[in-house]
Amino acid sequence: MLLRRIAGPAGLLLVIALFAVALRIHFQPAINHPDANGYWAQGSLILQTGHAWFVPQSNAQYVGMHWLLLGDNTFISRYPPGFPLLVGLVQHAFGWQATLLINPVLSVLTIVGLYAAVRQLAPAGYALLAAAALAMNAAFAVHALTEISHTAVAFCVVWGAVLLMRWSATGRIALVFAAGLVLGCIPGTRYADAVVALGVAAFLLWHMRRFDKIHRHYVAAALGAAIPILPLLVRNQ
Repeated sequence: MLLRRIAGPAGLLLVIALFAVALRIHFQPAINHPDANGYWAQGSLILQTGHAWFVPQSNAQYVGMHWLLLGDNTFISRYPPGFPLLVGLVQHAFGWQATLLINPVLSVLTIVGLYAAVRQLAPAGYALLAAAALAMNAAFAVHALTEISHTAVAFCVVWGAVLLMRWSATGRIALVFAAGLVLGCIPGTRYADAVVALGVAAFLLWHMRRFDKIHRHYVAAALGAAIPILPLLVRNQ
């Protein structure tokens, strides 16, 4: 009985608490990665001007390596604007210092999501083991404390998988729509990680004969993904 309690929500809360303490010990209230020039600077730019490009005010102005010259002396970030938009919204609501907590918060939610995903496939003990293994992963912790987009992608992948597995078990169209919405945020966070679409498509096709009128499920997933992707495509064009 005690082991079951430890492997359940109480154990997950303990893992999260220990992970949060570790993050707090190593947390520094400063931007500490060169890629932040493409994410955090872009987020501030969106907040201040309403768009993600700028024209230097003088020839002496510093322009980081993550900005591309479009022509007419106009620069735009090589990184997509989805994650920077989140940075800008948090900055607007709570100040720039609060933006440094985005990745720590997303990392905690990713651990919770991994527990929820594994719990659908295996007993609670294995789910807790998976959550603990992720919390102890040094690379995961470093990304949680760094101003880049990998943690946000991990959050989308894990919670997209949770929603897809719940859809697989229940057949509820709302769940596959929500999965498409969450996973559709990945290209707007980091272009290269859109490759996960191959795995998602394979999972969906695997269910081709699983539910009646499966085309409705596929349309719902596509509509969910289109909400974040279509504006990105229009903007890039």
